Amino acid sequence: MKNGTTLLDPVPVDGKPILDLDALEPGVPFRLTNVSWADYERLLQTIGNLQYRTTYDDGEFEITMPISSTHGAWVWIVSRLILALAEELDLHIKGLDPFTIRREDVQKGIEPDRWYYFENEPLVRGKLELDFNIDPPPDLALEADLTSTVEKRFRIYAALRVPEIWRYKDDALSWNNWRTTANTSPSNAAVPSRKYHSANWSDSCICTVKRTSGT
Repeated sequence: MKNGTTLLDPVPVDGKPILDLDALEPGVPFRLTNVSWADYERLLQTIGNLQYRTTYDDGEFEITMPISSTHGAWVWIVSRLILALAEELDLHIKGLDPFTIRREDVQKGIEPDRWYYFENEPLVRGKLELDFNIDPPPDLALEADLTSTVEKRFRIYAALRVPEIWRYKDDALSWNNWRTTANTSPSNAAVPSRKYHSANWSDSCICTVKRTSGT
């Protein structure tokens, strides 16, 4: 099936949209337009805890299956790196398995491979359930092998006020940061001399580390 194929039946059954998960192919994003917020939430209920990554951006819904069997391995490796850097900086860090952050007021929603708190960790310490109408968003999102448009995902993260994104793709690890001041971050241990720019993804700090053969 080609990119952009409709997965949502235009005629809901019993008030619920139909999502054909069997039609998905690894690494191929499928998109729907003109999806209401109510239908978006029903789609998330349909997907449940299955290993798919979704975004919602002003009525456009996108769903992607991880691209390869090594996806989980790279998520684990980069997660270990983040934890090691946090230890180097003596940061208290809270890692969370993937879940969808969504806010109806900005019409945005997204799910990466991992979430992390460090600056705002004291504000969510000990909490088992988070309410993002009250609680702060995570400080860092980790993504691996996702093929959807980078600019769109950054726009969603910016609207949800998630200030730092780490991405592993094509044997390279990159991170983007839109903080306006040099706040504490695991990436500071990797690139101590980094500079911070304006709160705009197009001007954000970007660093890429390329994996070489044999490493």
